[in-house]
Amino acid sequence: MVSFKNNKFKGAHSGFTLIEILVVTAIFLVITLAISYTYNRTIMVLSLNKMKIDAIDLANEQIEIIHNLPYADVGIVGGIPNGKIDNEIITQRDGSAYLLKTTIRNTDDPADGTVGGTPNDLSPADYKLVEVEVSCDTAKIVAQSTTTSRCSQFHPVVLTTIIAPKALETASTNGALFVKVFDANGIAVSGADVHIVNPYGTSTITIDDVTDVNGLLQIIDAPPGTNAYTISVTKSGFSTDQTSATSMSPYKPPATVITQQVTQISFAIDRLSTVTYNTVNAQCLPQGNVPLKITSSKLIAAGKPKSTSTITTNAGGVYTANNIEWDTYAITPGSSTYDILGINPISPINVLPGSTQSVTVITALQNPNTVLMVVKDAGTGLPLSDAVVDITGPSGSFSLQTGRGFVRQTDWSGGGGQTDWTSQNQFYSSAGINYSGTPGQIKLQTSLTSGNLISSVIDMSTSTDFKQILWNPTNQPVQTGTSSVQMQIATSDTNNGTTTWNYVGPDGTAGTYFMVGTNDINAAQSGKQYFRYKVFLSSNSSSYTPNVADISVTFTSACVPPGQVLFDGLTAGTYSYTITRSGYTTQSGSMTVSSGWQTISVPVASL
Repeated sequence: MVSFKNNKFKGAHSGFTLIEILVVTAIFLVITLAISYTYNRTIMVLSLNKMKIDAIDLANEQIEIIHNLPYADVGIVGGIPNGKIDNEIITQRDGSAYLLKTTIRNTDDPADGTVGGTPNDLSPADYKLVEVEVSCDTAKIVAQSTTTSRCSQFHPVVLTTIIAPKALETASTNGALFVKVFDANGIAVSGADVHIVNPYGTSTITIDDVTDVNGLLQIIDAPPGTNAYTISVTKSGFSTDQTSATSMSPYKPPATVITQQVTQISFAIDRLSTVTYNTVNAQCLPQGNVPLKITSSKLIAAGKPKSTSTITTNAGGVYTANNIEWDTYAITPGSSTYDILGINPISPINVLPGSTQSVTVITALQNPNTVLMVVKDAGTGLPLSDAVVDITGPSGSFSLQTGRGFVRQTDWSGGGGQTDWTSQNQFYSSAGINYSGTPGQIKLQTSLTSGNLISSVIDMSTSTDFKQILWNPTNQPVQTGTSSVQMQIATSDTNNGTTTWNYVGPDGTAGTYFMVGTNDINAAQSGKQYFRYKVFLSSNSSSYTPNVADISVTFTSACVPPGQVLFDGLTAGTYSYTITRSGYTTQSGSMTVSSGWQTISVPVASL
């Protein structure tokens, strides 16, 4: 009988510890997950490749079908050219559903002249351009597909071909319709969606297409018709422009196409904006549930605004309007319950493309026979501060003074070194800036591509709510780049040798800059007495320079709206008014006061 007197073999027969089991389990899970991910990914890639092959086959089949049609039948049902091909069809292949979109256009080849050109091509439909796009459009095929989960990763397949006629050309009895689309600055908008309908022929013509890189859609060989083509134009995130047949005398009626002539019609669209309306009372406290009427200045016919809406702020006195078209909008009371005591910025408000803006409307319960008078600088349209408005009429004589609506610098030729803005043609410091070469402008010094200028400290005299920083001109040479003029501001409660000036942009941080379309000053900068700005100029080319001719800051304080005075509780009748201000001509006139609320805008010219 053998006995062991020590434990030297004990470890070989003992079990695993808990930690060892957990480590092994974790390693097993990692390996299993990796294998599973790789497998699933491989299946997905193979599936997408199979879908792409099927899509290419479908596109080729569609093109072959079109190739085998008589030339006269090559067209879209109800389109131009008219034919036997559906614009969109849904089909399935190997369990996947696909959307086939076919676009066919008549093409005017410049080799033999162009319609309306020199020479004038009387047979402009030289050949037909066919485009077939195969996509996995979830919104349209979800009910017919078992593989919609892969649609988000599937890239459309696009094939194009040219179909030419066998016979010689003959003079066309149709015309051409050119649709031109541009933005608020007159720049062509490519990829804009154009919808055209002509219901007056033997069958309704419907065309849905997009503009090219030049913002142009050419419809060649369109059947003639007077005011026959209704057109609307838009783009994702953009406004809509369209013809109008709903008014007796529309400014843009449906298009007329004349035999062997070109009809060109232009449309303007741009990025949509957001405007937040804030209604407050005279003590700057939120005034909730106030209705406001918002009316656009763009017209579709004489006296018929393109847009009119009535909004109502929430209980906190706020209403945010999204998808707003760039335009100027007048703000008036939306009911007989409230009067408007003032608006900041002044009405009509200018909404820039792609901007986010805030408007404060000071309101009070209605007082009969109320007149809101807006006094503007005739040259700039900005609210005029410190103007004395005197009125005389059936109720007697009254005198009010407008609040300081803006502070503005238009000349820097006095040079730098000025701490406080006592001389209005000087500033604090600059680097790389030419401030005296062209009086009333600042530019980059010759051969430089960047520079900056810091203003003197501007004393606003009281706690101030800063609203916007504005400058002119807003359009700069294209060669300087898209952001050649930028601004930052700094505000403070004090102005002494120890004051720290932190320059910030529209979000209140040092990393952002005010640019055209982002002019609103962050609310964190309000409530301060002292202000200064810093302007940055830059250029992509040393041969071109941006320039700034004036810089303005709009503001209000203690809810005294800029450039506005209110006379309420007047007796109905005719009143004479006189507006005086140092440095401006005296402006006189008369106004008729009737029941309810009304506003009058008076421009005053500088001397």
